[in-house]
Amino acid sequence: MRVAGNPFGFLQSNRGPFLRPDAVLETLAAIDSRIAVWFHDHGTPALTSVMLLVTNLHAQAALWVYAAIFAIYLARRHQWRWVWTVLLVVPLGLVMNAGFKLAVQRARPQFDGAAVHLTTYSFPSGHAAGATLLYGVLAAYAFTRTRDRRTRIAIAAGAAFMVVLVCLTRLYLGVHYLTDVVGGIAWASAWVALVTYVFGRMPWKTATQ
Repeated sequence: MRVAGNPFGFLQSNRGPFLRPDAVLETLAAIDSRIAVWFHDHGTPALTSVMLLVTNLHAQAALWVYAAIFAIYLARRHQWRWVWTVLLVVPLGLVMNAGFKLAVQRARPQFDGAAVHLTTYSFPSGHAAGATLLYGVLAAYAFTRTRDRRTRIAIAAGAAFMVVLVCLTRLYLGVHYLTDVVGGIAWASAWVALVTYVFGRMPWKTATQ
């Protein structure tokens, strides 16, 4: 088995590293590599099947379908504020993540005998970002349907669980480093918060929002 080069090679130039001190880069690279190797070494056929199922259910095409179904549901209820929120958060968010990948161009970890082999770029994780975008906007919408504190805690916990589960599948399958999924969660959470905040403050003519 092997892990591709320095996971943070994209942060370095011919004249030396920039954006981060050498020591920080080396520490993060070591943590990323160790976690990637640990997951690869502890895989089992049964667990791999489960992880593949979960990860495939959260592929980019599937997320587009889920977002479309949710948007149609909202449109039938004339909740136009949320229709536009969903469309901006999920589909546009997925396109943005693809752009980030092209800008960063970070190589994925590579393992001999891995269940999944991908040649696309690694940072930020599309699955991590996509799950955060989808479950984030679902949770935000559900929050507006109830004021009960326990219900809201349960909603937030459920959304967080699904995001973490999807991220674990990417680490387990050896197609992402830890910092890939953390990066995906971080920027996608910010995007969900920004869009829902802006649309939440915009005036709408219809009574049903």
